[in-house]
Amino acid sequence: MNRAVFLRTCVLAASFVCMSAQAEWRCDCATIVDACSATVTVEANAVSIESDHRQCSRVDYLIDGLPFVALVVDGHERQSWLTRGDNPRVLMQSCQVCLDNAAASTPLLTPRAPTSESEVAREEPELSRLIAVDPKYPPSAASSGIEGFVEVSYTVTALGRVENAVVTAAEPQGVFEQTALAAISRWRYSAAEGREDATLKHRFDFKAKDAAGAPPAASGGTVETAIDALIAHSSSYGEDAETESGPVGPIVRNQCVREQVSYDFGEMVEVNLMNTCNEPVMVYSCAEGMGRYQRRWVCQSSENAQSVLVRPGDRLVGNVAMLEVPEGVRTFKYVENLFVARARNTEYWWLACDVDDGDCRGSGRQWARSMDGKAASVDPQLWTQQSVARSY
Repeated sequence: MNRAVFLRTCVLAASFVCMSAQAEWRCDCATIVDACSATVTVEANAVSIESDHRQCSRVDYLIDGLPFVALVVDGHERQSWLTRGDNPRVLMQSCQVCLDNAAASTPLLTPRAPTSESEVAREEPELSRLIAVDPKYPPSAASSGIEGFVEVSYTVTALGRVENAVVTAAEPQGVFEQTALAAISRWRYSAAEGREDATLKHRFDFKAKDAAGAPPAASGGTVETAIDALIAHSSSYGEDAETESGPVGPIVRNQCVREQVSYDFGEMVEVNLMNTCNEPVMVYSCAEGMGRYQRRWVCQSSENAQSVLVRPGDRLVGNVAMLEVPEGVRTFKYVENLFVARARNTEYWWLACDVDDGDCRGSGRQWARSMDGKAASVDPQLWTQQSVARSY
């Protein structure tokens, strides 16, 4: 056995030995219950893995082309690592939430019940506003110089969504109500599991100076932030959009994704995908794996990586936006590169969706989850009603 093969064997062995007995008992990864998002950080002599789920998470990743797996409980796991060189390349493959055996048992920690009203107040989850969209000044009111206000009552759900918005007062009536309701329906708050719905009130003031072009300021001096502007920009994509290659439909944008360059590392080929359209997209991909995942599909998504693929050189690259996901609202980063790892001489598939196309993104999420781990002989197109694209 040569030195490189020996070192690789030792590293792989270390990755499995470092799984704690607690993780082995708690995590039943024969049953996958959800997808998750994870980050892997290589330190001096260890690898730190963070999952956005506190339940059992199975995280598959590559370091310099070598496959590793980690069972993460309570959101964090640390594994030993034998450093092979400076700046090792880390590539996330997948993050899956496993059945947690501890969930059906007695909780590991039983919280003490609050004994005073002050304690109850401190333990109430904080309700912070993540997205605030200002209403548009109606053109008819702007041209007539009409000013006024609208007061709105609305409910914030545990997922941070706004529901049941109603106008409680308006002056003058019949002018600003609809634009105020349309704006507040797009507001989003922090999510907190188990939190009761909260009823809030807000007042929008419409001043003549706002009709000149600037959006009206909400009471308390709240103005549209840079993130809000990015959200408004990204939400304007999609309808009747065209690219240099012609019109693109509003649902599936597979033709926007192209292979920019690929790197052959021997056992593994790393493909860099790019977006050739003007519209940001979420990409869900499945490729034939390597090592212990040989002849099986390994799936990943830019949604789990909390990134949105945009055209190279787009002004959005590096910026962030708040987008809706099943768990509520999360922060995403605009990127111009998306990497897919596959075994040599194999193919990969993908599904690309508009960021605001919930049906397409839901199909992509379900497709990647159902395909992950299946034999490579399974046809990916048979596992989704959406049309998926194939490598060329």
